[in-house]
Amino acid sequence: MEIVGTDKQQMKDAIWEINRQTSKATNFESLKMFEVAGKAYYEIARLNEIDLNQYEEALKNYKKAAECYCKICPRSTMDCYEKIIDLLVQLDAIDWAVKRCFRFGYKCRSLFHDFEKMQEFYQRGQTLRYEHDRRHFCCIVNAEFRQYKYNMKKALNDYHQFIHNVDLPISYLDPVTGLCSICIEEYEKLKECFQYLQNPKIEN
Repeated sequence: MEIVGTDKQQMKDAIWEINRQTSKATNFESLKMFEVAGKAYYEIARLNEIDLNQYEEALKNYKKAAECYCKICPRSTMDCYEKIIDLLVQLDAIDWAVKRCFRFGYKCRSLFHDFEKMQEFYQRGQTLRYEHDRRHFCCIVNAEFRQYKYNMKKALNDYHQFIHNVDLPISYLDPVTGLCSICIEEYEKLKECFQYLQNPKIEN
């Protein structure tokens, strides 16, 4: 379909604004002015999504906005989380949307101590799983640090039990991890173990 003149101008305007906001975002982020940087990344993501249909870029920039807001503004961070999930559902990336529901819910509790938002994200993940007939079982239910402290191979093997091989609709998405409100705890424990094993602190 041919792009009419008005649409072409709208696209040009959107690209110009994205370039302007990108410069603004990177500059303010380098100055640790995270709220202003987060607003700029959010606006870039909105233009990517709505004006240009650049969904992969929109996901990346909503994530960047969340990372900036995470340092100073929990409410805005959660708004970005919701936009990411909405966009994934729109793209029919259901498995990845479910994963994000549980990971974001866990972050609401662990970073922001917001148990109400944690439950909202967990419930949305369960609802998406039910509506789209995504079966789940917890592959690891008792990940104890002492099991992995000196055994990177076991930690890696157990981590890979969470990975599901599915076809993803866009190239940006990373491997899907099968999570629920129970095994998200174990998944995060394993991640902590990796961080320790790869960069251990000197013990007293």
